[in-house]
Amino acid sequence: MSLFKHRPGAWSAVLILIALGFSGVLFRTVWSKTDGVPEGDQVWRLIFDLQFESDQKGATANIAMPADTSRARVFSQNFYHPQMHLVRSRDKKGESREAVFVAPQRGEMELRAEFQIHCSPTAHWQKETKSSDLTADVRDHYLRNEALVQAEHPQVLSIFQNLSSPAKDHGRLLETIADYCENKIAVSADSGSEDAAEALSRSRAGSLGRARAMVALVRAGKIPARLVTGFILNDKLEAFPHYWMEAYHNKRWTPFDPENGHRFDIPHHFIPVRLDGSEIIKIKGGSDLEQVYTISPMSVPRGLLGSAEKKLVEILDLTRLPIPSQSSLIIILMLPIGALITTFMRNVIGARTIGTFTPTLLALAAVYTDWRTATAIFLIVIVIGIGGRALMPGLRLLKVPRLSMVFTLVAMTMTYAISALDYINFNPSGHLILLPMVVLTTIVDRSYSVADEDGRVIALVRLGWTIVVALFCVGAFKWRFLSQLLLVYPELHFITLSIILLLGLYTSKKILDYPHLRFLTEKQANKKRKTVDSTDSASRPREDYTI
Repeated sequence: MSLFKHRPGAWSAVLILIALGFSGVLFRTVWSKTDGVPEGDQVWRLIFDLQFESDQKGATANIAMPADTSRARVFSQNFYHPQMHLVRSRDKKGESREAVFVAPQRGEMELRAEFQIHCSPTAHWQKETKSSDLTADVRDHYLRNEALVQAEHPQVLSIFQNLSSPAKDHGRLLETIADYCENKIAVSADSGSEDAAEALSRSRAGSLGRARAMVALVRAGKIPARLVTGFILNDKLEAFPHYWMEAYHNKRWTPFDPENGHRFDIPHHFIPVRLDGSEIIKIKGGSDLEQVYTISPMSVPRGLLGSAEKKLVEILDLTRLPIPSQSSLIIILMLPIGALITTFMRNVIGARTIGTFTPTLLALAAVYTDWRTATAIFLIVIVIGIGGRALMPGLRLLKVPRLSMVFTLVAMTMTYAISALDYINFNPSGHLILLPMVVLTTIVDRSYSVADEDGRVIALVRLGWTIVVALFCVGAFKWRFLSQLLLVYPELHFITLSIILLLGLYTSKKILDYPHLRFLTEKQANKKRKTVDSTDSASRPREDYTI
């Protein structure tokens, strides 16, 4: 017996899709005429290695991440955290990009963050930001007096009075302050506490003290200013943070580096990490922090970073996009993989699930939340939600009111479940909203329908297979190599389409139809209820009245 249906048109479509997939990969490879990066550009690997002692359950490590500039972009990032859980990644415009990790227990914790950065002296990836005024609250924030940036200290005000004059505009005033910090504050390895007032009184400081001194003087002139902590990408293996400042000038944040004399602009290999702060890594609930930073040059695959000249065809290059956009696209690109797994499990294995795309969406939710929390919430919602069926015995409701009741029940259950997990310190995540409540509502509702039509045993079997397929999807979604490959070569999904089409032509015996595996199927139960379903469907519409 043939494995597949004989469909000449379908087989031609399969061959065309495979050809399109391989042609797209070949075109993308040949498209880049340069081997590696464009001439004059460089690619660097920046690594943060962190060790600390977690003094309590739930201790957090907040890691500031490199930010894109007009001539530098982070095109890949990866975290190694075997003992900790990533609970949040923030990317709010105008603030530091930050990843938050939680320690589930006390003890020694280890964490590594790796970033791959492409720098170019000529490219301009970041669009020119539209000039705008700061809000009153933000303006006050960047004019504030701090413990280490004493904008209202007598020493700071005295020096500022000597530097300022009514005739000077903001641009000239900033240059005058930069001159003073560069020439009057000597470089010193023994820089003391590195606060602004001490740097100005001693007339010597390190990189941090000079930057803070300039921030204080600029704020004394009622110009918003902030400290910037980052790195200078070079060949030195062990790296140390470098500090400069930004002043809000002409409705834009303008950089100044008192140590190296850069004004109104910084070189392409200066990478900002923490805005308005000096700590790259912040630990809460921990101690004995040890952190090591390393920088090294790296090579990249041919064609990954595009070409030196901007071309319309670069629209096809997804790696040129910022990291947050890449992360969103990876989610979208992995969805067809989940659909492929589900199709294989249903057409070849013979496993029936509750809903066609439910396993994929459940897997997506489990991957992008803490898996233990997601599993606990899922089980609580399913058990209590299905148990709520007893509250509506014998009711025959229209579909929309029925779904609304189930949705309300799921929302209430999820709310109390999150509160319960917090009470027992089970580390509930703020990203629990990613757990798709609509999907859970559909699962509960479909479980009701299957239980009414085919029996509770079949409902439990389908629910079990839904979880099994979702677990396979989770494994695929966590395969970083596959997600990065699809980001670089999205045309590989033409091959995904060809495989799905082949699975649609599959006619051979399903795996679960073999005698020794039939106990995993629902075939016999379906036959028993076939007559009941047919007679019932004649008396009422199945879609409208189910419960």
